[in-house]
Amino acid sequence: MPTLPPSGRRLRPGLEMATGDDAADRPPLPASGAITRSPRRRILAAVLLAPALFVGLVTAGGGWPPTPAVAWTALVALTAAGGAATLATYLPAPGAGWRLELGCAPCAAVSALSVLAAAFLLQSAPHQWSMALTATVVVGLGLARRLPSAGATCGA
Repeated sequence: MPTLPPSGRRLRPGLEMATGDDAADRPPLPASGAITRSPRRRILAAVLLAPALFVGLVTAGGGWPPTPAVAWTALVALTAAGGAATLATYLPAPGAGWRLELGCAPCAAVSALSVLAAAFLLQSAPHQWSMALTATVVVGLGLARRLPSAGATCGA
């Protein structure tokens, strides 16, 4: 039988409060005490935003290439997926109301601007796979900055 936390509410299955000898057998919760998986609304937003962002990045990168450029297209698609995931992290968590999760100002600005920087990089050298790779790395760094594990390292 699960033990109720001090608040009197039941925890999710597998997250019952550990007491006595059980405490050593259970994995610890994250430092914040929160579950670190993405809510469904963020996943849905990323899935819906990725195709639109892909079209926008292709347009910024000079439109569809005249010859099939599979590597460039794949890298731009990966950049769009990473950018959509980055932008989806700004959606409020369940129970937070309509307040966006911006985090600290410098980190939030860098992460959001990484998507715009990717478009600028693609525009600076149309249809070049090396610049598409650079744009993918920039968006990846922006996404890594927004992950829950990076939140504790914000210097602001």
